[in-house]
Amino acid sequence: MSSDAQTLAERWFALAAEVELGPLFHALAVGKRRLEAARDPMRVDAPRYAAFQAALVRGLAARRPRERFEAAHALDIFGDASTRRRLAPLMDDPVPRVRWMAMHALSCHACGEKPDALEAEVRARIARAAKSDPSPRVRRHASVALTLTAGGERPIVSGA
Repeated sequence: MSSDAQTLAERWFALAAEVELGPLFHALAVGKRRLEAARDPMRVDAPRYAAFQAALVRGLAARRPRERFEAAHALDIFGDASTRRRLAPLMDDPVPRVRWMAMHALSCHACGEKPDALEAEVRARIARAAKSDPSPRVRRHASVALTLTAGGERPIVSGA
């Protein structure tokens, strides 16, 4: 384990314990490789990792859309089966970028620990968004999310 990964892990654990999550979200802006490298030593300390995930889940209910987006984005890397139930409601968020990030975080197997198959209800909600979400960006991202979950099926695109 690199000292950079351990340093990041310790910093993120400390920031997750704070009431205000903005500094944590800012600190997580380090690039995917460093995020993934730090995730490994974080998982070793299961209680602290669970508290870190709980802080990210708490961010899903933030008043500011940017924080909800950042929480969903972080759960794309740090989320697992235990965080999925709390992430799914953001697919109905009033802010388009929050909706598409929630769909991505739930469906992208390349980014974090996801179950082998997306739950049928979640997949159906993403399919509805791909067809009829008012935002063209959400429809496009939902279509990509469906492709990610279907092992290469053609995406459903409606006016994107």
